[in-house]
Amino acid sequence: MRLVQHFSKTMITVLLDGRLSEISKSHMPCIIAGDNNINLCNYSVHNPTTEYINTLITNNFIPIIVMPTRITDRSATVIDHIYYFEGKNCTRNQTVLGGNLWCDISDHLPNYMIINNINDNKPSSERRLVQLISPKNIKVFQQRISNMTWDDIYHCVNKAYEMFASKVNLCFNASFPIVKLSRKCARDKKMGYIRH
Repeated sequence: MRLVQHFSKTMITVLLDGRLSEISKSHMPCIIAGDNNINLCNYSVHNPTTEYINTLITNNFIPIIVMPTRITDRSATVIDHIYYFEGKNCTRNQTVLGGNLWCDISDHLPNYMIINNINDNKPSSERRLVQLISPKNIKVFQQRISNMTWDDIYHCVNKAYEMFASKVNLCFNASFPIVKLSRKCARDKKMGYIRH
């Protein structure tokens, strides 16, 4: 029985590889998205998952969602997927962003993907505004959260989540102020701790 299961999974991978290869050769941009129920966290411990991801990456389909998309009290899994093949859209001035939105309507977090074309005509002297997520600012944020009073949330059931989110956002924005990126950091490609 195990041999049949392994064979069928390998056949599925072969069929998937064939389709992805056709798309890749056509050079047409492509987005694959869905609730696949294949947990990307199992990449290193589950051979069919490893084969699946390797097949996508080999055909230049980049995973956009890499953080857990379904979170319960006992587990966190990455089972909602978005993959992007840029085809001939491959340009130096294109960025692809993706992530999850926090939402308590469902046990799956909504996912998003943004393809952003950066304007090359922008004057080089113009520096971006960023939020610095530095270790020092993280400590400030942690201190503000621990000093926050939460009593009013416990007495207001209907608006408790809104009040909680508002307090956390207030602490976040006060701890990580938006600043103009310094010239040195704007030139430094390896700069970390920056949220654009």
